[in-house]
Amino acid sequence: MRHPRIADLVDLVAAKLAAGRPALAPTKRVHTEWLAVAKLRDPADVRRLVDGLATSSTTQALERLRALTERDDPQLGVALLGLLRGSDKRWRSARELWEAIVDCVLQLHDLRVRDEIDAVLPLVGQAIDSSVGDDVYERLAAARATVPPAPPQLDADEARILAGLERELGTRPRARPRPLDELLAQVYAEPDADGPREVYADAVGGELGELIIAQLRSTEPPPDITQPRTQPQAAVPDRRALGPLADLAIDAILVRGFAEQLVIWRRTTGIDRHVGHPAWQLVTHLLVRASHNVSAFRTVQLLGHDVMSRVRVLGGLHVALVRELVARPILARVERLEVLLYPSDERGIADELASLPALRRLTLDGRHLWAPPPWIARLAGAAARCELAVQTQYLEAWFPALRALGARRFELGSYAAGTLTVEGDRLELEPEPRNPGDLIRIVTALAPHLAGIARVAVRASPPVHAELRAGLAGIAQRAGLHFLVED
Repeated sequence: MRHPRIADLVDLVAAKLAAGRPALAPTKRVHTEWLAVAKLRDPADVRRLVDGLATSSTTQALERLRALTERDDPQLGVALLGLLRGSDKRWRSARELWEAIVDCVLQLHDLRVRDEIDAVLPLVGQAIDSSVGDDVYERLAAARATVPPAPPQLDADEARILAGLERELGTRPRARPRPLDELLAQVYAEPDADGPREVYADAVGGELGELIIAQLRSTEPPPDITQPRTQPQAAVPDRRALGPLADLAIDAILVRGFAEQLVIWRRTTGIDRHVGHPAWQLVTHLLVRASHNVSAFRTVQLLGHDVMSRVRVLGGLHVALVRELVARPILARVERLEVLLYPSDERGIADELASLPALRRLTLDGRHLWAPPPWIARLAGAAARCELAVQTQYLEAWFPALRALGARRFELGSYAAGTLTVEGDRLELEPEPRNPGDLIRIVTALAPHLAGIARVAVRASPPVHAELRAGLAGIAQRAGLHFLVED
């Protein structure tokens, strides 16, 4: 492997020689002209040749790449990997081209590509289609494993010659920081500590480093990814901020500079390489979307691993997945759980839910059901110690079932009508602003089940509040109920 100090000197000399040279003009003969410039084998042309590579078709890019690989120039490794930061859309499925680029990087024997591979791996899924991207990711990861983390030892003569060249060029050897993967490993090992995050921010630098430091110094509490966000989070410079989990993330919230709240699946392939990755040790909130598109085996492999030790909020799991995960560490620590219900889930998971020691809030997504399944009646154990919430379009069918459980607090939500919450003898209504009348219709249907309700609160604008107040008075009179409507 070439010593990084030699590669740095080549970069410096080439940059001095290249100053003032124009970019290759995009003329009709640009491909011929590009090949003619490459044939000169001038190190000062390498950067503009790689820039020109990025604007060509796949066929032309392969021909140009072959012309570049005829030389052993240390500038090429980092420059070629940089193509992943903004690749041409025509290259998204160009398997042969990306494989050739990875092979070229390996042949250059440049130790500096190790950190660059770490930087671009999270971008593979963004730059390349998944069918090709999975293979490219694996090849890059394998290539990285062949690059030693430390440079070779210089002998006395080599050190003297390099020092002389550096003096002549007016430069000094760059201090080699600890490899970024070592710094990340420290962050993962101490998820609650700020120190390792600060060290990593200083090492990575740029917009990403600034973002990490800014969040570490902020006193604002982070948003909750399970709640609608009224204001977008500060812009993320690129998907590098999501680290190794960028491939799977649909959405994320950065907390203290790192992805601690995630929505997955962004893709349904390449999951195996994420199983057990230490980056999951930072994640506290995890929402699974479109879980039916991913095999239950893969999902259980991922979520059931011991690295999921900090997850406290887990959502989007169907009943069968909860049943598979109940014996795994992740559910023993989860405080808020969202479960998707389907008509086929006849067996249910009442006993499994009752056994979860840390559970404080259980949300059941019943939008696919006309009525609550029979096993809901066995949820009394869970209802006695945690809040229940149900998303459904059929509030009238679910309310009696939850009321019969004797739940300490439960919430029923409908995207069309609004939200209805019961806590002890208090009923709280939050209507959908466009259809306040729907909630009055539902409360009218529920009147036989409202015995014991002493207070009703309405969370709405003044006009809607007045409308609901009048409707509630009529309901109470007709049903013989006695409750106070709070102002």
